[in-house]
Amino acid sequence: MKNSWGSGSEAFPNGGNWGIDENNDGLGDGYFYLSYYDQSLSMPETLDFDISANEGKNSYIVNAYDYMPSQIVNMVSSADVMKMANVFKAECDQLVTTVTTETATPFTSVRYEVYLLNDDAENPTDGLLAASTSDTYQYGGFHRTDLENGVVVREGQRFSVVVTQRTASGQYQIQAESAMNETGREAIKELLGWDIPTYSKGVVNEGESFFFEKDAWKDWTEGIKAIDEQSGAPGGNDYDNFAIKAYSEVLPIDFADVAEDAWYADAVDYATSNGIMFGYGTSSTFGPNDTMMRQDVAVMLFRWLAPELAAQYNDPSAADEVANETGLSDVADGAYYTAAVNWCVRNGILTGYGDAGMFGVGDPITREMVATVFYRAFGDQGDGVISGGFPDKAEVSSWAATPMAWAVSYGVIHGSDGLLAPQRNVTRAEISTMVLNLHNAGL
Repeated sequence: MKNSWGSGSEAFPNGGNWGIDENNDGLGDGYFYLSYYDQSLSMPETLDFDISANEGKNSYIVNAYDYMPSQIVNMVSSADVMKMANVFKAECDQLVTTVTTETATPFTSVRYEVYLLNDDAENPTDGLLAASTSDTYQYGGFHRTDLENGVVVREGQRFSVVVTQRTASGQYQIQAESAMNETGREAIKELLGWDIPTYSKGVVNEGESFFFEKDAWKDWTEGIKAIDEQSGAPGGNDYDNFAIKAYSEVLPIDFADVAEDAWYADAVDYATSNGIMFGYGTSSTFGPNDTMMRQDVAVMLFRWLAPELAAQYNDPSAADEVANETGLSDVADGAYYTAAVNWCVRNGILTGYGDAGMFGVGDPITREMVATVFYRAFGDQGDGVISGGFPDKAEVSSWAATPMAWAVSYGVIHGSDGLLAPQRNVTRAEISTMVLNLHNAGL
């Protein structure tokens, strides 16, 4: 094979002592051999445009920092845990649907985690783990992976994409992209007389990229300084941010079916912004009047109360492997809800129907049932006396009297049209409002 920029017998920029020296004159002739068994070249560059990725969408957002044209991908490997992360600030309401990274080694396994960060977050995992997914890539390169459920991020909110890579040998790995800067260009001109027409400049600000090593997160600006000090030619290269991106769809201020002045609008915003509830796929609808099913309440509680554990099952392949551990006959193996129902039953928060031996998959959940579930998760002891002049409080089941009294006393349930309506099915708008009420009550 022959390279594309000439050989040692030609003048710069088409020359260079490169390739096999067939003439034994000290000048490479620009040829090289490539075996069928070689997996890759050392510095390949290919482009594969996927024009269907955002087909049918009017606009989309690419949250990214790695804008410097890079010449070198520096691989750093370790037997100890290493991670990379980028922290972004949403410029508008958006639904994060796809995450990306770059790998350098064949058959690298990658785990992605998306966090909604706290206001005072100091590192990329200080917040709610809203989604995670995993994949293994046969070749090194740049990869996009879709999230099973999008993550809603509101304007001004910070969020992170954390990437953990492991090679086929079990080593953890991160990549640092670099290129010759102006200092390096001037050094080459002074040493070799080559007047290279271009150079690169990396712009890496504090708080954008982070790396994890030795059980601690550090800002990538610190890592760049350490790499530069340890290099043989300090100051000659600029480094870029990590090649981690988050592709998002632009969302309206609210979901398409949630009016800005709806009585439940703030509640839907709170529940979705905190990863407790989601809209329907990527359709930008919430379904406020849809009835909540028992298994979906289990999923909601799992995400809310055990976010790190729940995020492990966002990957469909992981959810497929979950077996029913409840002993309840209607809970399927490998369903989207199986891990959540296992957790709820194990912790006594949302259990089966008495002696029926069933969880009630596919059954709607009533207001008094939700009050009981929330009481088990957040409540304390009470006397079962419901305050307020609700004319239908006698309709509350005896087993729900104490939870309903607790829910009313803390303002979790305010009533509907002056009624408790304890046995009416709960809608998605209603349960999101109860979630917000719990937050406002400090529970």
